Amino acid sequence: MAKEAAVAPPVPPGAPPLEADLAAVGKSACTWCGSAEREPFRGERCNWYRCRQCGFWVSELLVDPEVYATEDYGADYQHSYYGRSIARKLKTSYYRWNVIEAVKPGPGSFLDVGCSYGTMLKAGAERGWSTHGVDIAPAMIDYAKTVGQDVRLGSLTKIPYDDDTFDVIHARHVLEHDIQTYAALAELRRVMKPGGILVVEVPDGDCARTRRNPAAEVPNWSYLHMVTFTPTTLAGFMARSGWQYVPPPTRIAGGLQCQGWFAWKSFRERRRWATYFITYWRKA
Repeated sequence: MAKEAAVAPPVPPGAPPLEADLAAVGKSACTWCGSAEREPFRGERCNWYRCRQCGFWVSELLVDPEVYATEDYGADYQHSYYGRSIARKLKTSYYRWNVIEAVKPGPGSFLDVGCSYGTMLKAGAERGWSTHGVDIAPAMIDYAKTVGQDVRLGSLTKIPYDDDTFDVIHARHVLEHDIQTYAALAELRRVMKPGGILVVEVPDGDCARTRRNPAAEVPNWSYLHMVTFTPTTLAGFMARSGWQYVPPPTRIAGGLQCQGWFAWKSFRERRRWATYFITYWRKA
């Protein structure tokens, strides 16, 4: 995974311009390479199209994520996916912080985009970081107020913080929720300090399971997702948007449990067994 992501592909001749409305493009062509040669797959709640040229996936819905903000990303969604496992997620958040600090030693200023219940914020604050969050769900803003966290209502393309604010931005399973990839990456660059680190985790549209049977994996691409990246296409979007690849750490601090968690996740990603991949990027 990391080796593929390190080398960004050249921008395809038919690629949409950076300022293009990718929602309009995606209705008939790939939003990365611009090819109209796409293979349809029937999902559980929506259809998906995989580009025959580059392997990038686009949903047929292409809905503005703010449309889903109150109901689909609301309290029931948050509780179902995150609230029931806060204790476990807090534990793995401490582990994730060991990985982040191996790439960008702190403390410093930290933003979690799509922060939900704020487990990354809590774990970071205990390490001395100035932690802040953005979430599209009003229910999560209300929750943050009860636990004293700085979380603001916003989205990938509307981050309510000043320019050059953060040393580290954590974007775990959020980039796939917006079709306007270039606009999202530009907004993340805006609020990032020069030299800051962006942590991106997204579903892998070219993982081993998907390569074996793409049709079987389509239900895993949620109707709330607008796109599904491959390591190569994500690297292309990132490089074109002015982000520089940072190799992942090979060692981290932490006890035996943390080391075991890191070794197992790293092994699965290298083998492409995981249905997601994690990459690190510096604001060039």
